[in-house]
Amino acid sequence: MRSQPLAEWRGIRALVEGTHASISLVAQATGRSASRMEEQAIREGWRIDRVAEVDLAAKLRVVISMFTERVEILGARRWKTAARSTRANSTGW
Repeated sequence: MRSQPLAEWRGIRALVEGTHASISLVAQATGRSASRMEEQAIREGWRIDRVAEVDLAAKLRVVISMFTERVEILGARRWKTAARSTRANSTGW
């Protein structure tokens, strides 16, 4: 039964890294039986079927990345337009 501490650490790591806290994962992290934990959860009315909340920081990173990419594209277009305008003015067009 030496594999139990390794399983516990894997469960703990997954929880710390933001994985959804399922019954089996919590059981693994605490060294308890998943079936026994599920029985108790049902008996006590735990909210085990809820969806994990979205990580706001991760969502913001995606939005900021998309926004930054768009700003860079618009900036590059503006730079090209200004360069063309400068060349046209210098040649007398």
